[in-house]
Amino acid sequence: MALTGPGHAEGARPWLFVVNATDRDTAYRTLTRLPTYHQWLRDIRTPDACPGDAELVADECHPGTSAPGTYIDLRDEQARALAEPAAPGRLPAPTAAPAPRRSR
Repeated sequence: MALTGPGHAEGARPWLFVVNATDRDTAYRTLTRLPTYHQWLRDIRTPDACPGDAELVADECHPGTSAPGTYIDLRDEQARALAEPAAPGRLPAPTAAPAPRRSR
């Protein structure tokens, strides 16, 4: 996934992230659920920037990876998040209903 970051308007290259997915929509949805992505958004935000997600650079998104070190690989974080019982963005399993009270 390629996303705009600081300096994009001046010609800076997009930031590249790698996740496992079968298509671009699923990859973007997966990326936006990972804590590292949200930390990255906080880190790149400038005081004069409006809050919100970075923009997708669709023509730079593609299957596979570039040379190591040219992207942020989030596949391990993605695997850990999927293995957790209540991964971020998911609601915990409902608790059992309390036993009914008996009247006296």
